[in-house]
Formats: sequence, C-alpha cells, structure tokens
Amino acid sequence: MATLVTGEDLSFHLLFVSLQASLHGFKNGCRPLLFLDTMTIKSKYQSELLTATALDGNEGIFPVAFAVVDIVNDDNWHWFLVQLKSALSIFQPVTFVADRRIGFKRPISMIFKNSHHGYCLHRLIEGLKGDLNVSCSEEVLQVIITHFYDAARATALDNSYCYIG
Repeated sequence: MATLVTGEDLSFHLLFVSLQASLHGFKNGCRPLLFLDTMTIKSKYQSELLTATALDGNEGIFPVAFAVVDIVNDDNWHWFLVQLKSALSIFQPVTFVADRRIGFKRPISMIFKNSHHGYCLHRLIEGLKGDLNVSCSEEVLQVIITHFYDAARATALDNSYCYIG
C-alpha cells in the first residue's frame, strides 16, 4: 500500500508505504506491539522518516510501515497513524511504544480503539540521566537506573514494587 500527497503546486508533502509482505508478517507472525520512531533523512530536501516497526520471533526489527514527510508535527503523525490503521485493517488492540519526544496531541487511542501507549525505556533512562546527573553521584545514579530497569522489566506488578517501593 502506498499513498502520496502533494501540495497545490505539486510539490512533495507526504508519502506512506507499507508492503503487503510486511503487513502479512505483522498480522500473522508478530505480537501486536508497534514501535514508532522518527529520523531525519539527510538530503537536500530536508525530509523526515516516520516508522512503525515490530519485533519478529527472534526479537529482530520487523519493518511494518514508513512515511516520508516534509516536517514532523502532530498533523503528520496523525496522518501516518490513519494510513497505518487503514493498511493493517486489524481490530485487535495494539500496544504502541514511542519516544517521549514524539508528542501526540491527539491520542493514539482515537485512531486505534482499545490500544495502549507506552514510552521507550531507553529514552526514559536517558531523560532520567539528564535530569539527575547534576544532583546525584555516579554511583547513586547507577543504582537508580538499575532499579528503574528492573522495575520496568518485572513481569508482575508486585515484583516492580520491590524495586521502586
């Protein structure tokens, strides 16, 4: 599936691509878990790449869909998610994991009903390091980060309280 949107002057604005093999693989071989990310495409056109990836059976990155946009903003993320929903055509809940910097003014659940949204653990840790770096010693910071990782990876809520309680 591909969708191209141009401006009134026929200049490039948005491009969404999701291959049928990727859609089939996600629906039939991956957990309903999608990671959303963005990166700058280094070229003379100053474009941005929006991605939706999953994890395959070997915990490897499985590309599901991507979009090339002229600028990363809430409207373009919304458009990407609407295109993604149309391409996936699934009705089961999906959990989305995104960088904390990706601000969604319109919740993902408005597009994907009964979905869940979480933040990337790596980015949360990086933010925590930045926030605590000036007020904690390196040893204290490492203990906090270790407990944070352990709490996030706990398989039961009671276990997570052991690390943060």
